[in-house]
Amino acid sequence: MTNEHRPLLADTAISNSSQDRLDRSAFAKSLARSVLGLEGDDSFVIGLCGPWGSGKTSVLNLLLAELDNTDDAKRPIVIRFNPWWFSGRSQLLESFLSQFSAALDLPERGKSAAKASVLFQRLSIGLRPLSFLPFVGEAAKAGSEISNSVSEAAKTYADTMRTDVFQVRKQIDDALGELDRRIVVVMDDIDRLSADEIAELFLILKAVADFPKTVYLLAFDHQVVRRAIRKKLGVSGKVYLEKIVQLQVALPSVGHTAIQQMFLEQVGELLCEQDVTGTARQDLGNLFHDGVKHFLTTPRASKKLLNTLRFTFSSLKGEIYFPDLLGVASLYTFAPSAVQVIADNSDAFTGTDRYGEDRTKLGEFHKAWLDAVEEAIRPYVTDIVKRLFPKFGWALDGPGHSPEFETIWRRQLRVCSSAHFDKYFLLALPSGTISETEWSKIVDMILDGDQFERIMMAMTTERGRYGFVSRGKEFLERLEEFVSTSKDTAKIRAVFKAMAKHGDKLIEVKDEEVLAGVLPWNNETRVLRVLLRSVEYVGDEKAKMSLIQEAIRGQFSLLTLTELIDCLGREHGMFGAEVKEGDRREPLLSEVSVRRLLKIVNRKAERVKGFETTAVRN
Repeated sequence: MTNEHRPLLADTAISNSSQDRLDRSAFAKSLARSVLGLEGDDSFVIGLCGPWGSGKTSVLNLLLAELDNTDDAKRPIVIRFNPWWFSGRSQLLESFLSQFSAALDLPERGKSAAKASVLFQRLSIGLRPLSFLPFVGEAAKAGSEISNSVSEAAKTYADTMRTDVFQVRKQIDDALGELDRRIVVVMDDIDRLSADEIAELFLILKAVADFPKTVYLLAFDHQVVRRAIRKKLGVSGKVYLEKIVQLQVALPSVGHTAIQQMFLEQVGELLCEQDVTGTARQDLGNLFHDGVKHFLTTPRASKKLLNTLRFTFSSLKGEIYFPDLLGVASLYTFAPSAVQVIADNSDAFTGTDRYGEDRTKLGEFHKAWLDAVEEAIRPYVTDIVKRLFPKFGWALDGPGHSPEFETIWRRQLRVCSSAHFDKYFLLALPSGTISETEWSKIVDMILDGDQFERIMMAMTTERGRYGFVSRGKEFLERLEEFVSTSKDTAKIRAVFKAMAKHGDKLIEVKDEEVLAGVLPWNNETRVLRVLLRSVEYVGDEKAKMSLIQEAIRGQFSLLTLTELIDCLGREHGMFGAEVKEGDRREPLLSEVSVRRLLKIVNRKAERVKGFETTAVRN
């Protein structure tokens, strides 16, 4: 199985100590010894309390495994009853009694158990018609807690059934008293029930289920149960539970450090070594400690986040920056409202702080949506978003970043780059995008002139992302980035030659956008920028001249090359251009070299009927 295609983690509990990564086995063993050490025949109720997702079911499984390893003479009869499988008053009681009957109706249980099994069935049938769960007579015992819930019809029926029901109950007690071992009844997921059903279940335990030699192990979130009892019975949930549950045991805190360590181990299993090298390792650590770890309060929370990562990473591997994916996945899992705001307002998060942008107004926008985030998690959401989006931090009075960082972030596949933003929030590559895998193959083909040129021209026939006419826009932008960062002069020369040869065809495709509301940006501009960057990074003056002359001697696009010469000349104030003091920088070519190239281009242009450009005219 490859690392990137690991299955999702089911939200299931562990079943044995070999799977225990959070050191809960010792607690389960201790609790099992306490159950086995109980004296007397009275019923006993133990509550295993903990919040949702804290591992109550896992502890129960470990405890039952310990009981199962007990000597035959002491091994209890275990009955697992899941009340949330059933709904309605009659179903809860009837199913509870039927489970008892089925568990006892086995040859190895002995005659007393078989007799009790039959009696449980009779009791279940006898109580089935009642609309009130506890059998007759218990209404008076429960007093004001439940008397208002008893219908007149139930009272009338109870009067006629009182003798038979009590007789059956006495026979059950006698039969269970003859057993040579205890019965352990396990009830899990009680806090999944509705408030009505929670109240009814505890009424059953209070009024019906105090059978001899029976130990109840109840797993629940005590806050959920107390609220349900208060709501449905009108009494203190805390006091009511104390009357029913003789021992309430809080699930020991695993410790956030142990959960976090388990999470990081499983993240490590998901990744390859190259996914977290260098800067990525540092960014991953900072993001985890600043924000992510604070959400990992229970094993279930850890598993939820791992599943989000496993689901997204398999389809985006190689297309994203893993630390950023972890941050976005954390927001998806624990703060979905923040995800919606970010996805709908990419301009407020991506890129660097733009010249002239209203920092105060942007800051007010970010403060407004943060105020809507749940207060308990707001600091962690803030820290994660700051790590993901430097512009967000700048808007909240943090440091700014120069425009050069846009290129760096794009190359790193960061979510703060507009080129990669959508991948993280669509959880897939946007239609028309050039994937990183595809781009890597394109770069490998650059020196294969014919193949590279075919790919380049094919880009102009395929619809691009965001509704652009073609994929040529993204292709040209990525070529500019490549020649600006590559050290391979052979590939830079090959890009220049291909662009010089096909530039006129590329600019015919109108992939136009408007920057800053006024500046048109199209493929003509993009082609020219690729050529200028190629000239800039190909080498010294001699290498630059050699590259351009070689392109002119071969097949070339006259309009594209004359526009290039025009740009090179304007750096010297040629063709009527004015070079302002603040715009002065070292020209790519000397003026002598530019004029030399201009003569060559003019001679070529004269052979093309009707062709005329600014450079030719001058």
